[in-house]
Amino acid sequence: MAVLRQVSDQDPLPIKELNPRIPTWLCAIIAKLHEKDPNDRFQTAKSVAELLGKAIKSIHEETSVSSLFI
Repeated sequence: MAVLRQVSDQDPLPIKELNPRIPTWLCAIIAKLHEKDPNDRFQTAKSVAELLGKAIKSIHEETSVSSLFI
């Protein structure tokens, strides 16, 4: 019960604090996945997969990935 309480009451540690080398755009996706309010999270796994697919494509094309998320 203590772990469930912690998950529901506390915000997770920002990913950048764990690994500062993780790209900001990926941190933003993870933060959205961690949102407490379901309305603030991605509504489907498909939308996350599509966004990650676009990000990978942008990386290969050397375009700005951060513009995909905003």
